[in-house]
Amino acid sequence: MVVDFFALCDYAKNDGGRLTIVDTFDNIRAEKLPWRAYFGFAMKLNVNPEDFNGKDLTLKIYSQEHPDSPLFCTSTKLALEGKKGQLSVAGNLKGLLLENTGAHDFKVYLDDQELFTYTFNVILKANS
Repeated sequence: MVVDFFALCDYAKNDGGRLTIVDTFDNIRAEKLPWRAYFGFAMKLNVNPEDFNGKDLTLKIYSQEHPDSPLFCTSTKLALEGKKGQLSVAGNLKGLLLENTGAHDFKVYLDDQELFTYTFNVILKANS
């Protein structure tokens, strides 16, 4: 499995393999800490169904300051049919509690093997 594309965004939707992605970004700007963040993610994975059927696809978000305690974790068992192709995944997080600024990692796992890491930053908005 190879991650072909990954984005953090304001909103993401998967409509039968077609991804709708609104306003991508690398930084989450918090007005204060702790901060309840609302954002989406979207990715496309190259897969071979024979190799991945029945395995768990897990998504986790960590603060690099606290790498042993995930802020978010979800998992689903893959049930893929057909030939080698692409798997589109999209989701929206509502109210993820961010407690510190700095680097955070969005990680993708297949069973317990880490496949991909996307690093984003949480920064405080400047007061105007």
